[in-house]
Amino acid sequence: MRRSACGLLLGSTLLLHAQVDSTALMYGNTITIQDLQRHLEILAGDGFEGRETGYKGQKMAAEYLKEQFRSFGIGPIVGKEEFLVDGYQQRFPLRITKLGGLKLQVPGRETEFLRDHLYLSEKIERPWNGTGLVVTTTTALGEVARVAEAQALLVLDDGDGKGGGNWLFARYAEMTSAAARNGAQVVLLATDRLSELSKELGHYLGSTRMQLADGKAEAP
Repeated sequence: MRRSACGLLLGSTLLLHAQVDSTALMYGNTITIQDLQRHLEILAGDGFEGRETGYKGQKMAAEYLKEQFRSFGIGPIVGKEEFLVDGYQQRFPLRITKLGGLKLQVPGRETEFLRDHLYLSEKIERPWNGTGLVVTTTTALGEVARVAEAQALLVLDDGDGKGGGNWLFARYAEMTSAAARNGAQVVLLATDRLSELSKELGHYLGSTRMQLADGKAEAP
């Protein structure tokens, strides 16, 4: 009796695997190299403008995929309107920002972002008029950052390193961290390597940035 029971159990398992494999094979046979190449060329084509999240090309690509699902007989999910659009597309709110909103005014003119100055983040919440400024150099910054209780630091690039713009960019990140630990809200770095930095990092600093936003999502 025990042998018979074990045999029946094994037989049922084999039958189940055979059914799964048969289903997988049936759908697997519908996938062809030609179809994959066609879909890839359409999605990667210029018509979808790079499919950047939140922009026209990405929404066009989503519509294309939705229509493909429909053509395969894959219907929409119902009853989830709070999270889905038309039963296919998930809602997700985005906040898109771009650096360049902070203005630096000097006597007689207003400087331009990536030409006269650059920065990494826009954390200043109110105007700063230049008071409480401590001047130092990149070589002496470590010592000054430990003892100075300044609202702002003006750091003069004295060429303490032989690295290029990327090296100075990393050094600047260290400067801002050290200053923030000591209560400074602003770090200004005066350097003759600004044009080099702008050239190397301009694409990154001038690009839009996005993150998931709080609150209820809008329909795409």
